[in-house]
Amino acid sequence: MEDKLSVLERKLTGYFWRGLIGLAVFFVLAGLQIMLDAPALAMGRKSEYYFSTLVIIATLILIPSGYYFAGLQARKSKLSVDEDMKLSLFERASLMKLIFFALTGMINILFYLLVGNHQTLLFIIIVFIVYLMSKPSKAQFENEFI
Repeated sequence: MEDKLSVLERKLTGYFWRGLIGLAVFFVLAGLQIMLDAPALAMGRKSEYYFSTLVIIATLILIPSGYYFAGLQARKSKLSVDEDMKLSLFERASLMKLIFFALTGMINILFYLLVGNHQTLLFIIIVFIVYLMSKPSKAQFENEFI
């Protein structure tokens, strides 16, 4: 069990770092594009307001959804006695959280790239912090899935 958990932790940590580096590179490239050129879409203030509200709502829905679906997997794990099933549920929950948070970051960065709204930077920073806090670990497995 411990060997399988160590292998799974290394695999999930690899996914975590690849996602974080991908988000960071995309953010830096978007920032450079904004600094060197104008935003891709020229919008009126009203359209920008509606679009930014939509992105904020997407952020406020996707982040809790990632935690909710991971919690569902943890509850299923508590009912299971099979260790392999627990590891499988932990892997699924961790991947779901990472995907939800990376998707949220991509949406925010894409909006920043398209419109150039600097208030979006706050949400991008929040998504990065949430993503950093969601790094899969053995302690998380032991606390939530056993």
